[in-house]
Amino acid sequence: MQNFRAFARLLLSAGTFYSVPALGHLFDSMELPPEGLHAHLAVSGAYRTKGLVKKSESWTVPGTLMGGEAFPFEAGLALDEVFLTPIYRQGESYAMLKVGKHAGAQELELDHALVGFHLSENVAFEGGKMAAIFTPFNGEHASDLGFSARRLGYDVLWGGQFNDEGVRVKARFLGLDLGAEAWRGQSFPAYQSGSSRPAFDFFGRYSLGDGSFKFQAGGFFFNSKPQSRDDDRSGGSHSHSTGAVTIDPTFFEGSERVSGAFGKLTWNSQESLRAGVQGEVSQANSKGHLRDATREASFENRTRAYWGEMFLGYGDETVSIRSERLKVNNTLRGNAAAALSQKLGFLASRKDPYRHTLSFQHTFGEHYRMRAEWIRDLTTLRKKDVFVVSGVWSGMVFHWAE
Repeated sequence: MQNFRAFARLLLSAGTFYSVPALGHLFDSMELPPEGLHAHLAVSGAYRTKGLVKKSESWTVPGTLMGGEAFPFEAGLALDEVFLTPIYRQGESYAMLKVGKHAGAQELELDHALVGFHLSENVAFEGGKMAAIFTPFNGEHASDLGFSARRLGYDVLWGGQFNDEGVRVKARFLGLDLGAEAWRGQSFPAYQSGSSRPAFDFFGRYSLGDGSFKFQAGGFFFNSKPQSRDDDRSGGSHSHSTGAVTIDPTFFEGSERVSGAFGKLTWNSQESLRAGVQGEVSQANSKGHLRDATREASFENRTRAYWGEMFLGYGDETVSIRSERLKVNNTLRGNAAAALSQKLGFLASRKDPYRHTLSFQHTFGEHYRMRAEWIRDLTTLRKKDVFVVSGVWSGMVFHWAE
């Protein structure tokens, strides 16, 4: 309740701020941020009629290993996200910080700390702690979208968002964006904490259209070699904190490769009518060993994540639909295979985990958005219908330029 009151007071006091798009996503493309120093603030909160799990339970998506910041949403009032993003640019050089909390997290954290330089109009280098840009969706937060929940596939495959320390090079030629990223390997799914093994990814995408019509399609490949990665399930009490202790943890060690393809198409008319569709298919392949304090088994996993979204808007109103599904296949071999399968819930359900969401959004001026949503969720063993009322405020809170 205190979090929600703080969220409401902030919304009511924010009317004098200046509005600007979420600046953190400029680094997904070759676009430079504005000259000078500026800061963007985004705040979102929600009321939900049900939570994914009870406070005494872990969020266990059947058949999957989980980690990172894949937090389940809870019933009642919540301050979902707060992000402050200061960015400084001088000429072809720029720096960005992003401080805040993800949905479900309990504390503020340094989400981004990167520096970049444009070697030319078509080539740029960046490095630091940052979100990967192998797809344009990895860096998105609930405050950027027409939905209050993060995408199911990103929670399972990437721990909510793949964010790590690393370097990248990106280039654009004739509408084709190409890039490569090398990572320290300290974030899920590469690893959870402690020592690390390097990870890397390659990506490419093609963009077409200008003005009212825009199309983009692309793909990526991610490779990592997790070492002693713990299966870190989060419950209603959110156990992904540095002080959390898991009784009898299970560890994975081996190789993790993820590949995917995506597409999106948007259209806007001069009469304030707009429509769009976007979606992604990803496949994660894991091969190695699972072990706990007394048992070990060879392990192979193939998880496919599908999601698609459509929206139709006119004026200040937008209706959006999202459909998500996972297909999971696990193979365990060895004397401990049956015991570890039962412990991790691999045999708990024969149905594919899925989630469907219908959202109605109304925009008030340049800063405020309110959403009403219906969610049908089967990411646990119990199907749930959840109703959500949420609000978002976003805008520029500081700007200085010579």
